[in-house]
Amino acid sequence: MADESTIPEDEVQADREDDAPVSKPNDEYIYIPKTVLYSVITGFVMLLVGGVAGYFIATLTLQTPAVAAAPAAGESVVAAPPTDVPAVLDNVSADDDPFLGPADAPVTIVEFSDFRCPYCKRWHDETLPQILDTYGDQVRIVYRDFPVVGGETAAEASECANAQDGYWDYHYALFANPQAYSVVDDFVSLADEQGLDTEAFRTCLENNAFQDEIIGDYNDARDYGVTGTPTFFINGVRIVGAQPFANFQAVIDAQLNQ
Repeated sequence: MADESTIPEDEVQADREDDAPVSKPNDEYIYIPKTVLYSVITGFVMLLVGGVAGYFIATLTLQTPAVAAAPAAGESVVAAPPTDVPAVLDNVSADDDPFLGPADAPVTIVEFSDFRCPYCKRWHDETLPQILDTYGDQVRIVYRDFPVVGGETAAEASECANAQDGYWDYHYALFANPQAYSVVDDFVSLADEQGLDTEAFRTCLENNAFQDEIIGDYNDARDYGVTGTPTFFINGVRIVGAQPFANFQAVIDAQLNQ
């Protein structure tokens, strides 16, 4: 047998470890690897944190009222249509706005419009003359302002013309060439062409004398669920858009036959 001193030290050490007594597991304990234990603890903590966070987010969501985003300054936006807008309203007011036809006509058409709206111009050029020619004194057509595409100054200018009893001539001139009028001097020049007192007209427009009137029309329109131009109420029956004469004729005839 070789002398132990001649055996390499590492082999001697290995032999000693192999010969060492092996401890047996204690039946009173359950042994779990550390990696498994850490995974279980980590998963539990993440589940707990996620549950708490979800609870608070849900609570805040339920308690926070929805707020519509405000449009940027100067931005012309047609709002999304409200849900369940009624097809017929019985509270549409003509206010004190200018109108064509007799005040006691059996059919009243309230129009919410904008002088800079191309679809409004189309309706005034194509459909309005047919309504007037067909129904005459049977209809009253009320023009109310809903300037959502840039016609705020034109609307105020038309009211300044109305203050001098020159509304409808001025109204038709604005729709004849909407893009020709954008600054105060343009509207004053048109007033001069219409034979109005230009000094009084300029003072009226520069002082925003009828701004509250325009805002009142706008707010009423929103209350009625109006979201774009042109929108009409024929004895309260809603028609949206520059629809052809036949569509208006059907509603007007139905109202006259009631």
